[in-house]
Amino acid sequence: MIITYVLKTKCPQCGTVGQYGNVNVSGEVLRRGCNACGHWEHIPLPPLKKQVIYLDQFFLSHAFRDKTKPFVDAAKRIEGLANRQLLVSPYSSVHSDETRLWRHEDQEKLFEFIKQTARGREFAPTYSIKQSQLVASFRAFLNSDAEHFGVEERHAFREDIHSWDDYFWIDVRPSYLSDTEEMRKGKSASVSALVNIFEGWRKGKATFEEDRRSEALGYAESLLTQYWENTVKLAAGTLDYLSMPIESRFVKELLYFDEDTMSFEDRVERIKTFLRSDYFVDTPYIDISCQLFAVLRKLVRNGAYPNRKKAEEKLAGIYYDVDFISIFGPYCDALFMDRTMRQWVTDKDASITDRYHFTSFSPECWGDFGAYLDGVEAGVSQTLEAFLGMVYPKQELLA
Repeated sequence: MIITYVLKTKCPQCGTVGQYGNVNVSGEVLRRGCNACGHWEHIPLPPLKKQVIYLDQFFLSHAFRDKTKPFVDAAKRIEGLANRQLLVSPYSSVHSDETRLWRHEDQEKLFEFIKQTARGREFAPTYSIKQSQLVASFRAFLNSDAEHFGVEERHAFREDIHSWDDYFWIDVRPSYLSDTEEMRKGKSASVSALVNIFEGWRKGKATFEEDRRSEALGYAESLLTQYWENTVKLAAGTLDYLSMPIESRFVKELLYFDEDTMSFEDRVERIKTFLRSDYFVDTPYIDISCQLFAVLRKLVRNGAYPNRKKAEEKLAGIYYDVDFISIFGPYCDALFMDRTMRQWVTDKDASITDRYHFTSFSPECWGDFGAYLDGVEAGVSQTLEAFLGMVYPKQELLA
């Protein structure tokens, strides 16, 4: 066996010193062993309830560069709280994509820093979380359950996010299926297409709620269109299933429901009804993203972003920002984002933080962020401190 921390105490089985110690941590169990006699021990650990915080690329890039003191200090404090098992800051596919698009020689080092900050903890892929939420909302629609909106922690994480950290984690380098230059072109084209419709928004007179529903219904239409277009291509042999855009499979997933008892046509009509319903509109990732774009519509209508070039520059990362807030936000206790996105999240017409109960922070509120971290630190107990010393005897635990 490989002993990570050799203890000064004797092995309780053979009495050997220098061969006995901590091997690994699995869930809520500390495993100890002895190389001399092969003795094993399994020590139960107290359950944890960590604060889950999302640090966006804006925060992590500043902390990585190690030049702006508030970011560096906050990152060190977060590391200390994570060491004490009070907090976890998982990384996501959004972090991975944004790092790939960063034109810098330190691109790989930045991503390594992000994963180290997350201690190897990772959100499930964005498409997986979206599909899980959509299926949960569809089930609620079928059961007329107006109270269920699909926010379940198991949808967002492949393992228990509140488990004790092991000493090591397996770092698997992502296998990228898309070309980075094509991603950059697609990002630029998407932002340009968004700015193209600003003129139409400026002439509109819809309410905030009407804008939210308009965004949601537009997304619903795109899901149906993608499904039908790709079904035709599959039938014609001009597209293989693995090459289908992932979101075009969402409708297909919903079509599996009751396929043995309902006709295809009836199931399609039922899905169309679902896509026009509150159950669909209130699906968390759809609700949050549509509220954020409704805020943008309102800002444009009120005269914001009059210069096209500057608008494209300022909104260059909008789709990544909207993604991390809408997809991962519901599973977090706190999110750190840039100033603009925090203004959108806390907009008086939006109900994002009221419904999803996460706290948002940005650089203009370092004091509040510090107070939040103070509150996290206050969650440590004497029992936890004792077990921390047992599990991580050589680790720096100061927050």
